[in-house]
Amino acid sequence: MERNFRLIKGGIKEKNEWRRYFISAYVTDTRLMGVLGMYIHWRAADNGQTADFHQFFYFDAEETGFETYLGLWSDDPQEVAEKERENSGGLGGKKINLTLTEAKHILHRYLTFNQTHGLPMPPGKEEYLELLKDLPPISEEESYWLLMKQCAPVTSEYALIHYFLMRSFGKDLEAVSLLTDNGRRQEVYPACGIATMCRNAIREDHGLYHCDSLIEHGGQYEVVITKIRVTGMKIEKCETVSTMKITPQEAALILSRPEFITVYRVLDAGMFDPDDEADYDETINGRLDAFTLDFDTMSDSYDTGRLFFTFYDNNTYVDRPVFLLSGDVRGVYYLTDMGQLLVMAYDINAIHELEHRLDTEGCGLPLFLTDRFEFKEPVLYEFIQSGYEDFNDFVEVIREDE
Repeated sequence: MERNFRLIKGGIKEKNEWRRYFISAYVTDTRLMGVLGMYIHWRAADNGQTADFHQFFYFDAEETGFETYLGLWSDDPQEVAEKERENSGGLGGKKINLTLTEAKHILHRYLTFNQTHGLPMPPGKEEYLELLKDLPPISEEESYWLLMKQCAPVTSEYALIHYFLMRSFGKDLEAVSLLTDNGRRQEVYPACGIATMCRNAIREDHGLYHCDSLIEHGGQYEVVITKIRVTGMKIEKCETVSTMKITPQEAALILSRPEFITVYRVLDAGMFDPDDEADYDETINGRLDAFTLDFDTMSDSYDTGRLFFTFYDNNTYVDRPVFLLSGDVRGVYYLTDMGQLLVMAYDINAIHELEHRLDTEGCGLPLFLTDRFEFKEPVLYEFIQSGYEDFNDFVEVIREDE
């Protein structure tokens, strides 16, 4: 008997085909620093099954626009938290809740930025471009308040001036307009291209603020002197007094800060055969897997170890009369392949805090404190680049050269 079979479409759908429901979204209030982290959380469902989808966005308001994107299917809170730290852990801002429409308009603003400046879109277009389908219009007033939502409150005249100069040197005139008394988009140094403000020192004199700003653009450094008047927590007037080019060596001297370095020995250091590559890799990777800190960190790999940066969870350093681009760094950890942990901070109180936290909370590795150093100039990065495997050996060499 002949049988006729009919093909019935069906089967298991891919998760990206499931129906999604918006759960939450946030943006960091770091717009006045020129960068933003944004996050959208969805829950997808199909035939009684559910799964969580997470979207992470990183935006730069000066040069790179919509810089990075990550879409993650995960129900593991630890994995999501790790990706969140990678995306925005070093920005130092608070998370400000957004509606889905607000998140879409922020995304649209930076997609437009990339298109206007001829910048490539990050991978994952198929996941984030669909967000802009049927985008509802936004009024000028709504757009203004959405921008304000992305900005931390300006709590001092020092912060106001630092933010204003930082955004103006970066040609971020949209943010500049939020800080001036009549919303004007003032450029402090029109003859210069987009520049990074590495340092700014403010001195008050009879109602005027005198500012010495060190800026960098295209590998060149300049000192820009300005006079600023503030009225009602807005920039009323800014006059550029002078500009002067300086060498990278002079800039390094201006930016130089003391370094306090504490040296620990990992107690299992040397417990591998250096001639056995597999044993060596297993030991190094095991240490890195075990190394944990109760801080958000960003890390980089080098020939002799791995560097971890930890940041303050706020940007209150802008409230000081002297601003440094690295002022948000809480501390630096360098875990060498040969079993030293170097802990560095820029002041004595900070290094004591980091030591105390290692003593009380640990880091997942057995440690023994061996040395403490105070240097008047930067040393840690020189050691990392030197090729030396032991920090104490490196210190002996630089002492002999003095």
